[in-house]
Amino acid sequence: MRQLFGDVQTVLRVAEDLVVHGTLRAGATVDDGCTLIVHGSVRGSLSISAGGVVVIRGILDAFVDGNHGKLAVAGTVSTPVETVPGRFRVAAYSSVSVRGENRVVSPSGVLLAVANGIVIPLRAGTILRWEAAAARFHPVGDTDFRRLRRTIEEFS
Repeated sequence: MRQLFGDVQTVLRVAEDLVVHGTLRAGATVDDGCTLIVHGSVRGSLSISAGGVVVIRGILDAFVDGNHGKLAVAGTVSTPVETVPGRFRVAAYSSVSVRGENRVVSPSGVLLAVANGIVIPLRAGTILRWEAAAARFHPVGDTDFRRLRRTIEEFS
């Protein structure tokens, strides 16, 4: 998997599997079948084609124009979760914006008040999906963070 270090000022077109260590300031477009792993933040606009995967360890602060693939975040979701389309997952203990309030997602999907010193465990952590109709998170069995854990281990 190709590596990119530093900030990217323009929209990044992802046409091959890529790991970014830094900030995508204008966002990204992820092509079909490609995986983008970000250790940092995504701002601007994000579009994920069918078969595309985006995994973020850090901050999602982008308008998600389209999500026809999979989007997973371990960290902070500043983008209101109710505006994120498609398949969207978060790691337990991630901080999310729901209806204008910042909350922490418990392993059972309960939205808790934000507290300092939150650690997001990725080894065996619970993965949750946003259920828009119910306006809440639900625990699911998912493997979206396996690739993220591998890249963390490689660079730790």
